[in-house]
Amino acid sequence: MELVNAQPCRDFSLEELAVQVNLSACHLDRLFSQWIGVPCKQYMISCRLELAAQLLRETFFDVRKISLRAGLKDSNYFHRCFKQNFGITPIEYRRQHHQKMQAAHANDKIVQ
Repeated sequence: MELVNAQPCRDFSLEELAVQVNLSACHLDRLFSQWIGVPCKQYMISCRLELAAQLLRETFFDVRKISLRAGLKDSNYFHRCFKQNFGITPIEYRRQHHQKMQAAHANDKIVQ
């Protein structure tokens, strides 16, 4: 899990991870599901989506570039997974978070 968290955009195969921990791929996936509650591949996608969400909040990169940086090369798949995970599209997510930031900055100026 540390390896996946450290490099969320890297496309690890289950076999590659299994070698790292000296287990069979099948056994690793079963243990991972028991410990974390989701299959290994699903966890890796969640890590990539969290990275993408962070990039949407903190940068002005276009969505396609963010998709690639997060390790999701197929933009249609990225959009589908993002909406499934966050309930809104990447563009809507960015818009909502940028509006919140602008409102917070406006409130800071009023207080000062």
